[in-house]
Formats: sequence, structure tokens, C-alpha cells
Amino acid sequence: MLALPDEEGRRLTITYADGDGADVTRGLVLPAGESLSGRVLADGEPLTAADFAADERASHAARGAMSQIGPAVVFPLGVPGNVRGVLTVGRRHGALPFPQAQADVVASFAAQAGVALELAASRAEAERLSLYQDRDRIARDLHDLVIQRLYATGMSLEGTMPMVTRPEVASRINNAVDAMDETIKDIRATIFALQARDAPGQPDLRSDIVAVVEEMTPMLGFAPSLRLGAGLASPVGPELAGQVLAALREALSNAARHADASRVDVTVDTDPDGILTVLVTDDGTGIPAGIKRSGLRNLATRAEDLGGELRLSPADPTAPTPGTRLEWRVPWG
Repeated sequence: MLALPDEEGRRLTITYADGDGADVTRGLVLPAGESLSGRVLADGEPLTAADFAADERASHAARGAMSQIGPAVVFPLGVPGNVRGVLTVGRRHGALPFPQAQADVVASFAAQAGVALELAASRAEAERLSLYQDRDRIARDLHDLVIQRLYATGMSLEGTMPMVTRPEVASRINNAVDAMDETIKDIRATIFALQARDAPGQPDLRSDIVAVVEEMTPMLGFAPSLRLGAGLASPVGPELAGQVLAALREALSNAARHADASRVDVTVDTDPDGILTVLVTDDGTGIPAGIKRSGLRNLATRAEDLGGELRLSPADPTAPTPGTRLEWRVPWG
């Protein structure tokens, strides 16, 4: 399992996993302050767990997703103070702990991977700096050469106006000067864009989903587990992004107010058919028969307006408290 931190270092996302349970583990978002991976990220030292699934130092979400793991070792990708990620290897329950020789091999690999990540980050930073330098040079050339020449040409044309006797010629010259003024404005706008460093881009749906889950955590009384699919990396329009976030917030609000749950799991992903699914399950009391809730009606209406649907079912019909499985499905894109 490979977990990489966000820019702020507050969360880690499992970007790669292989072995039993890899599908449910991949995309899991872990809080840095409440996970083994977060401890290793902060300290830069490997940690060993005799039984990962029962280790209180691991996050609740990770223990649930990797309940089949017994002995495990968590390695830093990098040196203390400059850890770029975390690598976890584990064995099934009942297996022997990793021999020191095998742990040393993995530790060596993790150290080399950390160096590779450091070099990649340095190369990306150098390329970004080079791009900014090129933009600054182009902006200077546009300002010092192109704009000045256009301005001088416009002044020259205006200076010829007293020598023009035909009205139609004077009109053409005035139109040409006005066109130059508009061109100068456009070039200046381009210069400002070239010199911009942090221009806003497409909505970052993944970060926004994490923010909504954190926002709803106090209302729930505990942190839900969160898994984000790889398909969410694709660009998404602001309208759909807003609807997804509103639907997630409403689903978590319903769970907090009505479910009386002790656990909530959130998965947001896309499938090969181009359907985005917001899946929220809980272990609460379920939805009583015949009850109508405005929150669920709002969720259904949001989905239908986008050509999708809302699906509701018990999370576990055999459990004393069946819980709720809520699927909000809409076309992606």
C-alpha cells in the first residue's frame, strides 16, 4: 500500500494497493493525525504492528478496509523531515511477522523510492521555475517592444490627420487607431495572465469532497471513512461539482440527524459507463417504512434533474440495526 500526503500534510490518500482487499483500500483518505501512516510521515521512522487490524494507532477507516491484515510494517519514503510518502506491507492474520532481513530489503527500497520522489519534485519545481521565467520574458517583450511600437504607430497616424482632406480617409485612420488601442488592451491583459502565478483552474472535486466530510464530522460526532475513486481526477464542471457536494452534505446530514449510527462510510467514484456514484452507508437504525423526509426528496430531485437516480436500501438486513445504503447516481461530465 502506498499513501501520499496532500500539500498541507493533513491527509494521506492511498494511491496504490496490491493484494487481498486492494480494491476497497485504493483511494482511501487517511487523517495524518490519527493513523500509523501519519505518524511515520511526521517522524520519518518505520513502525511495526503485530496486528494491524486491531492496532489502535491505525485509523478506524484503515483497520476496517484492511481487516484481513495481521503483521505489518510501515516505512517512510524519505528521511526524517523530508518524507514524501508512506509504504505499508502486511501479511494475513496468522502469518509470522516479517523477518528482519526482509524488512531491511523493503526499507532500502522505500529509501530509494523517497529519493526518486525527491528528484521528481525537484525536477517539477525546476520546470515550473523555467516556465515562469519564460512567461516573464515574453511579458517584458510584449510590453517593451510590441506595445511601444503599436503606441508609436498610433501616434504617427494621429499626427497625419491634419494633412488628410478626404473624410473617408480620416475615418479609416481613426478606425485604425481605435483598433490599435483595443489591441494594446488585449496585449496588456495577456501580460497580466502570463505574470499570474496562482490563477484559479478547474474545481478540485477531490479536495472539496474531503472538505465537506471534515465539515460534517462534528455533526456526526465521529469521522466517516472516505474513499475517492481514480476517476475523480478528470476535470468536472462547476455545476456538477456543486451538485455532488450538495448531495454529499445532505446525505451526511441525514445520517447525523436520523440514523443514530456509530459508523459511516463514504465512497465517491465513477464507473466505466460514465456514472458518478456518491455512496454513503451507515450502521444505524435504517429508514422506517412509510416515512417521508425532505432531505431524501431533495436528494432524489437533484439526481433526477441531472438525469440520474437515488437508490435506498438497508446496508445489512440481517443486523439488529440494518443501517442505510444510499446511492446517489448521476451521469459524469
